[in-house]
Amino acid sequence: MVARDGHVEADKAFCSLRLEYVTRRLRGHRDSRMVRIFSSCWEVVEVHSKCEPGRFRSDATHITREKVFAVERGIDAGLCQIDTIGSHTESRSEVTT
Repeated sequence: MVARDGHVEADKAFCSLRLEYVTRRLRGHRDSRMVRIFSSCWEVVEVHSKCEPGRFRSDATHITREKVFAVERGIDAGLCQIDTIGSHTESRSEVTT
């Protein structure tokens, strides 16, 4: 089943699909290098190269920016979001050494 964030799990790794497939049940096949996702009629919906467990393989055309997992966007995106919230948040988020 395609999760609300537009990803499916394959061997504990996550692959993106177009938003039209969110909450749909699809079929998958994986081998040592590739993950193939099929519709219920066995038509190829998406093909991704396999990645290691816990990682995401996302195609930027599949998912709107708001739906991309925060860890995937990176620390810079998080800091930009903190800046927009306000100065109190920014001062709380600074790392002290």
